[in-house]
Amino acid sequence: MYASKTIISFVKTVEHGTLAAAAQYLGVSAAAVGQNITRLENTLGVKLFFRTTRDLTLTDEGKLLYQRSNAPIKELEEINHIFAESRNIVSGEISISCTKKLCENIVLELATDFAQQHPEVSFSFDSSDAVKDIQRDSIDIAFRIGSVQHQTIIARKIGTNPLGVYCSPVYQEKYGVPETIEDLLNHNCLQYVFPGNQLRWIWQFNTSKPVKIDTSGNFTFNDPAPMVEACRKGLGLIQTDRYSVSEYLREGSLVSVLEQYSPAPLELHLCYGTRERLPLRVRKFIDYVVEQSKTSELLSPL
Repeated sequence: MYASKTIISFVKTVEHGTLAAAAQYLGVSAAAVGQNITRLENTLGVKLFFRTTRDLTLTDEGKLLYQRSNAPIKELEEINHIFAESRNIVSGEISISCTKKLCENIVLELATDFAQQHPEVSFSFDSSDAVKDIQRDSIDIAFRIGSVQHQTIIARKIGTNPLGVYCSPVYQEKYGVPETIEDLLNHNCLQYVFPGNQLRWIWQFNTSKPVKIDTSGNFTFNDPAPMVEACRKGLGLIQTDRYSVSEYLREGSLVSVLEQYSPAPLELHLCYGTRERLPLRVRKFIDYVVEQSKTSELLSPL
């Protein structure tokens, strides 16, 4: 009825968002991908995409075809990877879940270096700040900050991430900075709530023992990025991890305060499912990251 390459071109265009990105993945020209999709539309007698100069949007028929064809193609790809593994060839896609800042500061560079060593490997990133379920959401690897408690997940510590309190020089000049933990009660402390459960982050410190302080402020965020930007604009103090602000500390748009009360650093974990069922590409990437964690400055923020 129609060659498998036309279906594959269609599915990969949906997954990668553009003809050019699909073509790069498939190792062909964008024109070839476009021609394959046109042949498929002509064969089926339906339009699969609404096309503009910038966007491709699935039609109802396109959505139906993708739903029906995606899983079989994934299975065929996995069979190819299994046979490749029998020849010790590292190939296929690795799906990764991590926060936006971890992706920007650490994970993307690790993935880039690994892909250069294994050019038949590709990566897909879910860089939202919501915690994804590795098994339910079909995630190969998750990078997570803090404790990980799940019986079916293996969590390997690959680094530490200090917690600190930060403000901008603008805020410091206008309001001064707290000298003690109790001084925080007289400062505007920007608040963070976790996406999904809306639980508020309670600020943590170390004195002679760990303590938590119920701070208050007139701005609340469920995404760390705008919270950090608000802090840089001088709207208040934040408590967050060092990975989220390291670049701003280096450039001087944020300063660290109350360092003498810093709590124990958060642990950075590499998380994955049962190792016996992991594809070769995932096992190899795990081993690579663990090895890098012993020497790489990426995993030790300034």
